Amino acid sequence: MGHRTELICVASGIINSFASRNNDIDGYWGLGKLYKSLESEESKIVTIELTTKVVTPDIYELKIMSLSYSEMLTKLVYNKKIPINWIMSATITSEFEAKYQHHHFWRRDLGKPCNLTCTIVDDMGNIHTAKAYVNCLPHNPHKELRSTRAE
Repeated sequence: MGHRTELICVASGIINSFASRNNDIDGYWGLGKLYKSLESEESKIVTIELTTKVVTPDIYELKIMSLSYSEMLTKLVYNKKIPINWIMSATITSEFEAKYQHHHFWRRDLGKPCNLTCTIVDDMGNIHTAKAYVNCLPHNPHKELRSTRAE
């Protein structure tokens, strides 16, 4: 049997995968595709509730991501021998065009700051949070190489 304290490791694994360049949609970086989808939106914040697969706003790319990351949550919890019923909620939040913080490594990467958070609430009410900070540009197929995984 696992321990609830290990849920921080699960949150960290999820958010680091979410920030990764291996997180792709149709062969392009998932965060760039999400950012592109939000260009016409006033709010630059997206959320995925992994236990219910509810996404806000209702964006096609976000729905695709919700399925794979919900599955990842289940696998990570299973691998840590943590009962799934210990998890009351698990949420990924992406804040695009965030205020610059020292975490964003100014000028290391192109784009605007993006804050990523994975929050897991367990059945005891404990909150397990992991964060990642990246710089992100909206998806542009003329400037990006497409992954061969898309085929």
